[in-house]
Amino acid sequence: MAQPFIRPSVHHTSRHQGGSLEKESMMRNVLVGACLTAAAACVGAPAYADPAPDPHMPNMQAGYCPGGGMGSQISLAYCDGVPYPDGSYWHAIQYGAPMIGHPYGLISPGLQCVVGGGAVPQPAPPGGCGGAVPPPPPQ
Repeated sequence: MAQPFIRPSVHHTSRHQGGSLEKESMMRNVLVGACLTAAAACVGAPAYADPAPDPHMPNMQAGYCPGGGMGSQISLAYCDGVPYPDGSYWHAIQYGAPMIGHPYGLISPGLQCVVGGGAVPQPAPPGGCGGAVPPPPPQ
């Protein structure tokens, strides 16, 4: 009767080969870990960019006055947005230091839709600033 083939155990083989199977296993684990790390780095999160600000809307606190402006962000200043096709534009005025609830100062009129120029521009007519100025109430 023929003898059945008995496969030597891994531990038995590794002892006779000087631990080469253990080294191969460890190298395989290191290689797999490196590949997974590289794949995770390549996939990563998508890039995010803030949308471009609206050129019609000035932001005095951020120093964004695309239609012009001057003064101090702490005291007296104005900041304008780019005019709409009808000539109206957003105009921010700051009197005094910004406060919580009063970003343009305590006595400032704040952000207004105006037309014209000069030191005190006039309020815009209904429909100004891209339709932001409502029509007068019916009488």
